[in-house]
Amino acid sequence: MWRRAYPGRHDIWEIGQPRLDGLVRAGPDAVVRARRLYGVEPGQVTVLYSPTGREYPPQGRRGLLLDAEWLADELGPHVVVLQRHGDTYAPGSTARHPRVRDVSRHLVLEPLLLAADLLITDYSAVVCDYVLLDRPIVLHAPDWESFRRTTGVAVDLLADPPGVVVRDAAELLAVWRGGLLDGPEAAAARARLRRWCCPNEDGRAAERLVSRLFLAPELGAGQTPAS
Repeated sequence: MWRRAYPGRHDIWEIGQPRLDGLVRAGPDAVVRARRLYGVEPGQVTVLYSPTGREYPPQGRRGLLLDAEWLADELGPHVVVLQRHGDTYAPGSTARHPRVRDVSRHLVLEPLLLAADLLITDYSAVVCDYVLLDRPIVLHAPDWESFRRTTGVAVDLLADPPGVVVRDAAELLAVWRGGLLDGPEAAAARARLRRWCCPNEDGRAAERLVSRLFLAPELGAGQTPAS
């Protein structure tokens, strides 16, 4: 896929992504610090809502984006919603709600992922980062056919989803209230996605990168220095 998208004579080093090392190696203390960073109290459940950008105005289509304030109210008083829109069409800040944090301007994603107990997204690549934490994922996909036709996708996440797929807000609430967010099938689906999209994420990608760049730059593509 990378060679098709970015053709050239460059080598591709399959070593993992150094930016994800901290996510893979994070322990309970890192999770506590991340939750404190966003004002999440002990005992609260944190939902990260992070839809992808679109090439058409989603506000003109009923139910395309979830309203973060509505989501916080419907999911209950113990839920904090972190709203992250990477879209010029996204609604404005919802910072007035006491349990909604607008984190759209937070460029570093890893603390947000660590703080979240649940990810709600659609077709965003954030899934391939969050799946490393092995926590529940919901794909809110009301416009799959339109998105695939207008924007295009490299991977059909809905063919083998790493979590529950819902088409509208009513289905999302039914899944939440029915306790259907997670289970053996969802865990197995997340494991399949990890094997496919992030097989090299073991927390040592930065180490391998430094080794290739400075200790063994003469190695060809696909080779790594001897330990």
